[in-house]
Amino acid sequence: GVWAAITYWPADNTGTQDAGGLLGPLTPAAGQTEEPAGLAKADGKMTGQPDAEVVASGDGGLAAAADIGLIAKADTRKPKADRRRLKRGDRVRVAIRPPVKHPVQISSQPFFESITIDGKLVAKDDKSTQYGQRFVSELSEGKHRVVIKSRYCQDNEFEISVPSKEPFKRRLKFLPALVTIESELPEAEVYVNAKFQGSAASRRTKPVTITIEGKRPQKVVFVRLVDKNGGVLRKKVTVTAGEKTIIKAAKTDFKKAKSEGPK
Repeated sequence: GVWAAITYWPADNTGTQDAGGLLGPLTPAAGQTEEPAGLAKADGKMTGQPDAEVVASGDGGLAAAADIGLIAKADTRKPKADRRRLKRGDRVRVAIRPPVKHPVQISSQPFFESITIDGKLVAKDDKSTQYGQRFVSELSEGKHRVVIKSRYCQDNEFEISVPSKEPFKRRLKFLPALVTIESELPEAEVYVNAKFQGSAASRRTKPVTITIEGKRPQKVVFVRLVDKNGGVLRKKVTVTAGEKTIIKAAKTDFKKAKSEGPK
């Protein structure tokens, strides 16, 4: 058979298929959202495919069909053909070759909870991805927008080009952990990991921000409150990226320190 490239409506569209394009590379028809992939066979011998009515543009329109057979033989890589006008109502048989897809692998550290590609959810942290370790699939050739999400991390958005010889590996950045102080002694001084963080009153409304790095979203911090009379409250707490930890301190929680000042 002879291959001819034409402009067309998707096969599942209930309207007419438009074969009124030039012989050559496929181009989207008006109102079509995706660029068609493949070639159309115009020798009228295909079976099991939907017919396509030629819809001329203007007073006729150039198209890649014929008598209704074919206008010329076309090489799939370098199409060449005589250009002839088709009559409205001429029909051609259309066969669509599915788009070529290429293997893609995406992984992140720490593990992801979800991946969307071009706005579509494609992966979750379940058994199919080894619980967020690796996403393996196939994508059509071209550029794609990827968003990796985790409750503990900032969204990681980037663009990939397919095909790619290498897997796509991303390093996610943890959200900060927050520590709020609720103390019955609002004037008490607050220290986190030996660093002064202001008064308990100020840290009730403005949490202490803890930076978390490494592979795990948790971190152990040492909190100490010192009141004006020398009473001390010490707590060892585990904070989590993206979450708030509240430390409550009653007056009776402060204990006298023998000869200790804030460090």
